[in-house]
Amino acid sequence: MTPSALVPVATLSSSSDAVLTLAVRDSTAFAGHQGGVIKVWDLDTFTCVRNLRPHGHDILTLTTLGDSFYSGASNGMVQQWDKAFNLVREWQAHVIALSSTTRTTPAGQRQLITGGNKKVRIWHLRNGEAELAAEPSRQGGFQGKPTQTGTTAWSGGGQLTRAWMVR
Repeated sequence: MTPSALVPVATLSSSSDAVLTLAVRDSTAFAGHQGGVIKVWDLDTFTCVRNLRPHGHDILTLTTLGDSFYSGASNGMVQQWDKAFNLVREWQAHVIALSSTTRTTPAGQRQLITGGNKKVRIWHLRNGEAELAAEPSRQGGFQGKPTQTGTTAWSGGGQLTRAWMVR
């Protein structure tokens, strides 16, 4: 398929400031905006079903995992939301701006990975609580906390940071 063959299915317009990040779960899209707004869109009807104003700072990252979604703002705060869009918890993940993603390890451990202020942090999500698992040390090596399967080790070079599970 050539780029000229791509045709938008829909355009979702909003009176909020610029869209800075997007995440999708099933038929729901989350749009994080400049100014601290999160718009929740139904992708089947292309309608906005919810306006959240959680942070008061630019929403720089959104990610989903299971029934939760996580928002991260330019002040380094992360917020966890449930399926009904209720705020479950929030915490200071970094001092300043951040980005994030999620993963489920082969052993079934759910993790939120955040990046900001020259650090990447891995948070274990256990029983709805976020626990800092590891972050890179100032010496560029690893600094990990014990997990159920071992220690998370870090290595980096150039523009790459890697997390390794040491068993």
